[in-house]
Amino acid sequence: MTYIKGVDFSHWQSKVDFSKLVANDIEFAIFKAGEIPTGSKIEYADDMYPRNMREAKEYGIISGAYYFFHPAIGASRQARHFLNLMDAYGWPDLPPVIDVEAKDDRDPITISSVLKAMIDGMMADPRYIERYGTQKPIIYSRWGFLVNEVGNPAWLKDHYLWLAQYNTTLTYKPKDMSNVIMWQYTDRLRLPGIGVNLDGNYWLKSREELHMLAGIEPPAVDNPAPEVYVSEEYEKALLAWNAVRGEEQSWESVLFRKMLEAWRKVRG
Repeated sequence: MTYIKGVDFSHWQSKVDFSKLVANDIEFAIFKAGEIPTGSKIEYADDMYPRNMREAKEYGIISGAYYFFHPAIGASRQARHFLNLMDAYGWPDLPPVIDVEAKDDRDPITISSVLKAMIDGMMADPRYIERYGTQKPIIYSRWGFLVNEVGNPAWLKDHYLWLAQYNTTLTYKPKDMSNVIMWQYTDRLRLPGIGVNLDGNYWLKSREELHMLAGIEPPAVDNPAPEVYVSEEYEKALLAWNAVRGEEQSWESVLFRKMLEAWRKVRG
């Protein structure tokens, strides 16, 4: 299977040459926006986030932003900080990502409750609503971490997941894969022309679904086909045939498309 390719990186990779990303068929890139480390408790902004957002826009790469979550830091403070960073330096095309991989010596109930409170705080902010409507943030993590350290709360099924497993196949995953949209398969991706390792990612759905989630309109048709009269009998037969074809589609793909179509109507 051929996947749509993406990368993610932060200030640790310094100034990545975006022209080389384009040359290597990278279609989306997700950048660290910031975090509040438990040691200093200082609101940290990734130095390269503003540049990365500008470069992605200039080179036509679909952009994303992630925030490193700490369950030991107040949920409202983290939500406000993440929103302020995006508001100041650029709102990503894809819904914001919360990077969930730190325990901070907290139990699953605490981690889950702080994470949910952060999500609720972000989604209640008018700035978030204006750009993403009711679309929930994407959750990045390892599946084992979400199960064992976050407790796999019921509300997690309402979020799109970006799962990490450095392997040739994604084996640690939920039985229901309908909301798993990205797979981070390596942290040692070397691309020609870029002298540092990047995190490599695959988009697991269709290109159309990627563009819909990013709010990208399909390209206009230069020469649209003329309208054709269809008889009532033929139309009924065509609808019946489409219904049969629809049964052959995976229910996960159908569900994913319906969710995206509903959000697209909300987002306008």
